[in-house]
Parts: sequence; structure tokens; C-alpha cells
Amino acid sequence: MRTPIVLPACLLVFLASASSSAHQAASQHPFAQTENFAPEPKSVAVIGAGAAGTSFAYLLRQAVPDTDAKITILEATSRIGGRASSIEFEGASIEIGASIFLKENEHLYNASKRFNLTLVSSSTEPKSGSDDRWGIWSTVDRSFRFVSSTSSKLTLARMVWRYGFRAPYEVSRLARQAAASFGRGAYSVPATTPVPPTLAGLIADFKLVAYASQLGRPFLGVNDLYLDEIVASAMRVNYGQDLHADLPALPPLISMAAATGEVTAVENGNQQIFEHFAVNAEASIHFEKRVTEIELVNSTSKPYKVSTADGATAYYDAVAIAVPNPPFKLVNIARQPTIHPYVQLHVTLVAGTAPNPSYFGANPPERILTCMDAVPAPGAHRFNSISHLGNGTYKIFSPAEPSPEQLAQWFKPVPTVVAHYKWGAYPVFGTDAAGAAQDQPVMLDDQLFYLNAFEHIFSTMESQTAVAKRVASYVAEWILSES
Repeated sequence: MRTPIVLPACLLVFLASASSSAHQAASQHPFAQTENFAPEPKSVAVIGAGAAGTSFAYLLRQAVPDTDAKITILEATSRIGGRASSIEFEGASIEIGASIFLKENEHLYNASKRFNLTLVSSSTEPKSGSDDRWGIWSTVDRSFRFVSSTSSKLTLARMVWRYGFRAPYEVSRLARQAAASFGRGAYSVPATTPVPPTLAGLIADFKLVAYASQLGRPFLGVNDLYLDEIVASAMRVNYGQDLHADLPALPPLISMAAATGEVTAVENGNQQIFEHFAVNAEASIHFEKRVTEIELVNSTSKPYKVSTADGATAYYDAVAIAVPNPPFKLVNIARQPTIHPYVQLHVTLVAGTAPNPSYFGANPPERILTCMDAVPAPGAHRFNSISHLGNGTYKIFSPAEPSPEQLAQWFKPVPTVVAHYKWGAYPVFGTDAAGAAQDQPVMLDDQLFYLNAFEHIFSTMESQTAVAKRVASYVAEWILSES
């Protein structure tokens, strides 16, 4: 999927400047077609311009401001942001991926302030101007199992009445505890600490050992009704998958941390954070540059040969791979990333309509989430959530593209303005053998790193940025020691 994005003016100026100066200084264009050019002194390639790649480039530049280190970002698409993406729909900018982050997420929150970006909405969706209620829908018996109130006190009372006091309290406590533990670890690792070879080391650094090997349902330890309705609906919204028996504990904990914490978003799209990261990294940015191979070539002073689909090659001192499931060859590299399945998420936008009262009943809530039914009906799970964005515009998350018949069933009048998007949004959790995810390599070679490895544990913009900072600090120390 390729979504057109209007980049900030400062980025366009930067790109124009880089293009016009290419004839004056070949050293600014490491992918010259007539020769294999090795920039001096230290050169670092970043594969991917999403959260991990752009934050790595920016944080590396911040750590080595007085060096001549060259940073090159190679992006296979025509835009910056990766899965953080927003599109224009019916006159509004709408997030279709990576929509929110917690205010306690120091890297993202502080960056948004540093770049003077406007933060909006403390709810998981833009305010629609109406009641902002949410409900848990059963697709089996076609009824709401739970509907919140506009009053937080009344919502809590309804929660306690249906699920008991312990379940909401205990799950919230565990979720906040896990988020706080991650914060204590991720934001305090000394810059000189070596990057661990596998995920097990990162998990220890980020103080998540107590959670990483646990299964979700027994670790949360509350009644199935709360797990199947509240926690499972949060999992479907955040990660597009169910709270199944072999699901690890961290994904539902992170989902509930978002559900119970104070969340925010950048007005007109979180991808702006990563656009600013890329620009302020003072990097050479190459769009539509699809990497096909990284080869370790010990006979050269710069050991990593990077080849792209257009036939160009360049040599680098260090490489940060910042894309999931690297879609290219790694030649002479001893440690190889494990390929992991990703959820194929479908996002559908509709306008000029409302939930069909003959299907959902009168006065349905603003956000309709779906629960895990004990005995799902065949084909019943047709959407994860339906959210009102305002002015008759709705966003649907679903495991498959809704058919016209399904849209006609869910909405009245039948929507005539429809936009559909699909991409590999999140890892499928719980598919590894016990502990196997922790063996995923982070350090593939001395200066070759796989930033997206951490997604095997849980996937957020902040965790990707935290891993990027961890690796950038290490690479910076190496560059400074070699200068």
C-alpha cells in the first residue's frame, strides 16, 4: 500500500537542496551510478524511514554532532513514517496506522514538543463532538455486552457490577506496572553499554524479564468474562488479534496500558515526528530505494556492501536495518533474523452514514469494539472496531476487507464514499516456541543491527524508538572512539 503524504516544507527544502548539490559534491550521493563510492570518514546506512530508522538516524546525529559522520537513509517507498500514516479523507487528515502514544512515552512526547508539533485528544480517537461512549459488541448474539457512560464514575460502577472489583483493578495495576518497568529500563541504560546480541539482553536492559516469558491469560489471572470482553477487545484494536491461550503477557499488558493511560496524538498525523527526525538527522535521504542485498566484505575498509534494485552499490562502516522481516539477502552474515508472520490489517473509511439501528440497536456508542465469544459463530468475527471520527465519518478495523453487503448491514444509509487500506501492521504474537522469540538476533554482526527485532516482544512506536536510541548510543560511542 502506498499512501500519498504531504511532507512538511522543511523536508521538501532539504530534499531540493540535497538534489541540487549532488553535481557539486559527489560525496553527498553514495549511490552514484558510475562508481562504488565510500564516503569518509564514518558512514552509516539506515534501511527504512519508519519510527525505528528515523529515530536512530536522529539520535545518532545528536550523539556525534561534531563529527563528519555520514548518515544515509534508504527508503523503499516514497514517504517517511513507515506504519505511522495518515491520509486525507473527506477534508480531514485521518490516521490509519500508529494512531496514538502515551504521554509518558518520553521519546515521542518530548520530540513532539521539541519540534513544536500540536498534540490533540486524550482519547483513542478524535473527539466527534458527541457522547464519546464505547461499547463491547458480540457478533454471535448481536448485542452489546457492555456500554460505557459519559460519566466515568458510572462507567466504573457498571464495570464493577459486571466484572467485579478485582478484575479491572488488577489488570490496570499490572499494565501500569509493566509500562513503568519498561520506562525505568528503557530510559536509563548507559550509552556505553554494548548492544546485546539477542532480544534476551534487550529484555533484561528494559526490565521486562518478569513479563516476557509469561502467558497472558494466566499472568493476568482474572475472570474470563473480563479477559474475553475488555482485554480481548483492546487486543483487537491495538494488535488485530485475539487473547488466545498461547498469547504472551506483554501484548495485552501494553494494550491495557494504552486503554487505561493518558494517550495523545500529533494533529494531522504522528508521522510528522519521524519526518522531523529524518530532516534533523542531517541525513542523505533516498526514496524509492529498495535494498536487495547486504554483504559483509572483509577485504574493504568499509565492510558492509549495500546493493539496491536499481543496480547501485555503496559501502558503509555500519548498517541499521529498520524494517520488519528484512526483504533482502544477508550475505556472509552469521546471524540471520527470524522471519515472523505479520497481521494483515484492513482499515476502511466510510462517510455520510451512521451505524444501522436495525443491526446495532438505537443510539449505539461512538466506538464499537468486539469481544471474544466463547463459541464464535462461523464467519461472525467480521470487524475489530468501528469508530466515529465525526461528521458521519467512521473508521473500521477488520481482519478482512468488508464486503458491500457487510457495509450495508452495518451502516444506514449505505455508504457511498469508501476508502480501503491494507498492510502488515503488527507481528502475530505467540507463534514462537517457548522462549524462541528471545533468541531473535539484534546484533547481526559487529556493526550490523536489526532494530525491528524487538517487535517480536511487543510493537509500539515508543519501543521502536527506545531500541533505536539504544543502538544509536552504542554506534556513536564506536564512532567517537574511532575518530
